[in-house]
Amino acid sequence: MALDVLIVEDEENIADLISEILKEAGFSTRMAMNSKDTFLAVQDKVPNAIILDVWLKGSELDGLGILEKIKERYSLLPVVVISGHGTIDSAITAIKLGAYDYVPKPLSRDKLLITLTRACEAARLRKENISFKSRFKKESEVLGSSAAVNKLRSLIEKAASNSGRVLIDGEFGCEHDTVAHLIHSKSSRSSRPIITFDPSAVSEDNILLELFGEGVKQQEGEPVKKKMCLLEVAHGSSLYIKNVNHLPSYVHCRLLNFFNGNKIQGVKQSLDVRIIASVACKSRYIVADDPISRDFYERLKVMEVSIPSLANRKDDVGFLVDHYAEQFAKANGLKKPIFSHGAITTMMQNDWPGNLLQLRNFVEKIIISLSGSDDKIVHVGMLSNDISVPSNSILEKDGVDISVMSLKVARDYFEKYYLEMQMNKFGKNISKTATFIGMERSALHRKLKRFKVGIKNCKE
Repeated sequence: MALDVLIVEDEENIADLISEILKEAGFSTRMAMNSKDTFLAVQDKVPNAIILDVWLKGSELDGLGILEKIKERYSLLPVVVISGHGTIDSAITAIKLGAYDYVPKPLSRDKLLITLTRACEAARLRKENISFKSRFKKESEVLGSSAAVNKLRSLIEKAASNSGRVLIDGEFGCEHDTVAHLIHSKSSRSSRPIITFDPSAVSEDNILLELFGEGVKQQEGEPVKKKMCLLEVAHGSSLYIKNVNHLPSYVHCRLLNFFNGNKIQGVKQSLDVRIIASVACKSRYIVADDPISRDFYERLKVMEVSIPSLANRKDDVGFLVDHYAEQFAKANGLKKPIFSHGAITTMMQNDWPGNLLQLRNFVEKIIISLSGSDDKIVHVGMLSNDISVPSNSILEKDGVDISVMSLKVARDYFEKYYLEMQMNKFGKNISKTATFIGMERSALHRKLKRFKVGIKNCKE
């Protein structure tokens, strides 16, 4: 859908010119000539952006007055000011009042389009950042209380306290993205949205275009299309490059040049961008084939943050299972089941090669399988074949958890279970069962009677 732009300009010929330029570029436009028309237009439909002339003849409020009123109610609405040479001071004042930028008269088509496009993009990112922060506070945190997790939290705090480059490593499924966003959200750059780039998700031909705004050739006669690259968008913020090991080696050289001077071709100003990168393995396993790539990875990890695997923080499994169960059940309107002590103990014994991602998916799978049933407690026997259940595990039988019993009660429970198993094994033949377990027949009779193990149809 085309972005809606409100043009506030008292000179009809200039308003028509701006409208024509914007429509050719794919925008839709509306026009207002004074403050009254502007407020009515915004009240009717809030535009995606406003182009506002500073001086408006015959208007109750000038451009600055309109801007002030608009920003009081619509703080995220991007406004681009246009001004003549004699009103540059007013344009600067407008920026201080919240305008994104100004374009001087006579208007340059390219300057107008680039400024408006960037204003709309910046507004979109700010809205996404606000939305992300509200979700982030509720959903994104390093969960657990193990020593390994506490160490990770300390590394995150340390990384957030400075603007040095960071390399995050750890096995697949360790939630690298969460750690990257935490580092950014706790840093001095958190007022601006973190920008994410995954080179594994785009074609190699487009990597230079995304990062540096170059690399795509135009057909002869086509107008040059200026793309705002990610390094520009991330100015004053953080650029998170996930799966950084998927960057081609020739990009390493370009990024090294950026590390040295914070400048890129076609952009005059230095860019203030913090680089955060991640790899889904231990960084020491990255093999760099040439000196430039080796230098790139060394320069990248000013600080290294290693995420522990779930195998190294099994004390957190119980807490994580409860958290994932509550989160998934609430999001899907399902009842949250209770995982028994035996089930948690069994899950703690699993290796979880897919780490947190595998554990989360496993818990969700269990909850889905229980939907529509009366089961409220997840026992060992209900765990699927996706995880290894110890062959000697008798922590639970028929939903009874002996790990929470006293020794005497647990011993009696085990003895009853053992006798039932052996009797069934020998076809309820008391003589054969007694011989195998090393007990007198009369003693076995007493045990069976005591534990109320059915002896009907038994053979002597």
